[in-house]
Amino acid sequence: MFFTSHLLAGALIGKAAPNALAAFGLGVASHLAMDALPHWGASGPEQLLRVAKVDGVLAASAALPIVLCQPALKLCAGMAGACLLDLRYPARVYLKVDPFPEVVTRLHDAVQKGRESPARLGLEVTEGCVLASLVAWACLAGRRRV
Repeated sequence: MFFTSHLLAGALIGKAAPNALAAFGLGVASHLAMDALPHWGASGPEQLLRVAKVDGVLAASAALPIVLCQPALKLCAGMAGACLLDLRYPARVYLKVDPFPEVVTRLHDAVQKGRESPARLGLEVTEGCVLASLVAWACLAGRRRV
């Protein structure tokens, strides 16, 4: 699942959660739930790195207006929890370490096993667009018109 999709789902969770701790925990749980669904997966390391760079820029570009629109600790906690598990990929590539205990890595790998395919790029982009629309609606809902 794209990092951006996890971030957007985390924003929705953070908006709805009762507090920051719950938002963070639910964000982590949402990551595993989303990775259990069929989603895009690279055909090789070169493709993964190329797509990950674009996805990272897109996620950063999405995070800023979300936080500016709804500056709340629980919203940031939801996004952080939802994105946490995927931080192992850049850590492996650039730092040559896995930042998580082996049990966490095994769980994350088991949840994703057999659910990734290079043929699912359209599905992944569609999911991202739906999530972005929901986040925009949630952030703007209830705001007074000027």
